[in-house]
Amino acid sequence: MLEFLFEAILAPLFGELFNWLLFKPIGIMYMLIRYRGSARRRQVLAHEYENEYSNVGKIVVLNTVIAVLAASVAGLLLMIPVVIIQGWLNK
Repeated sequence: MLEFLFEAILAPLFGELFNWLLFKPIGIMYMLIRYRGSARRRQVLAHEYENEYSNVGKIVVLNTVIAVLAASVAGLLLMIPVVIIQGWLNK
């Protein structure tokens, strides 16, 4: 019963609320900065993002998270030789 309540009522409600509160403003700001002309912005929004600013926001947030994670992994991988060399120098 609780699963049905979550799946049928709460998940769609919070999903749409999350889209409206987070992704849509990010998508609007990104499109305003990236495409200054309103005609070009409308054209790109229609052809690439299905006329939804929330889709733009989702892609921007996803790309940002991927970039941060990739930079973190690269930083950790670059630190491995530094730590090894530092260990050798301290002996």
